[in-house]
Amino acid sequence: MPGFKADFVHNLGKPEAVERLRSFSEQVRQRYGSQISEMEENWDDQGNLSFGFKAMGLAISGNLLIDDAAAKVEGQIPFAAIAFRGRIESEITAALKSALA
Repeated sequence: MPGFKADFVHNLGKPEAVERLRSFSEQVRQRYGSQISEMEENWDDQGNLSFGFKAMGLAISGNLLIDDAAAKVEGQIPFAAIAFRGRIESEITAALKSALA
């Protein structure tokens, strides 16, 4: 499967960044709930996220890694979505920027 990645530098420190991103994932569910299904979200004890969902029937999965100065998303998309990889990466980067600004 092809991959995607996005990152955003922040100056919030890890605890604040984790808190903002945890609440942001709920906003994503509310905003895009009709377009996504089977959303799974697992936060570990270090404040990192493993996620998966289907968008337009296509399975997308990945990890969100948060540290004191950056948030990085890496994941997998199906070959059928390869044409949208650039848009996926830019949308994720914009969402990270919004959540961590």
